Amino acid sequence: STQSTWGKQKMKAAKTLIQLTEAAAKRMQMVYAKKALPGHILKLGLERKGCLGTGYKLDYIKESEKDPIDEIIIDRGVKFVVDGKSFMYLVGTTIDFADDGIDAKFVYNNPNVKETCHCGASFKIQPFTFHLLTFQFPCTLR
Repeated sequence: STQSTWGKQKMKAAKTLIQLTEAAAKRMQMVYAKKALPGHILKLGLERKGCLGTGYKLDYIKESEKDPIDEIIIDRGVKFVVDGKSFMYLVGTTIDFADDGIDAKFVYNNPNVKETCHCGASFKIQPFTFHLLTFQFPCTLR
């Protein structure tokens, strides 16, 4: 199950946060095993990029330099950080890993993406919105 530090308390998270497929988890574990420096962690975020203005960014950071608003996600035994400023745009995303023999890359299935460019390098996005329930109580006005 996915875990998050949402609200600075560790909690089990619903499936609406960020999830890894088995292939993505295996690739992240391999990346950590082969390329990670001690005390470093992968950080996922968004950056200004391409013709539609937004793209994904996956980099190493020193875990001690994690921003207080960043979220720590643990899924399928893999721990990574999500940029706090990007988090509301990434809620609901499933990260997969694809290798077709020519190109190997992480693939993001993000329900918040509203439009992608032709090459797929950038996209338009809107933040995840919480839908509040409206309750109606019977009342009598006098």
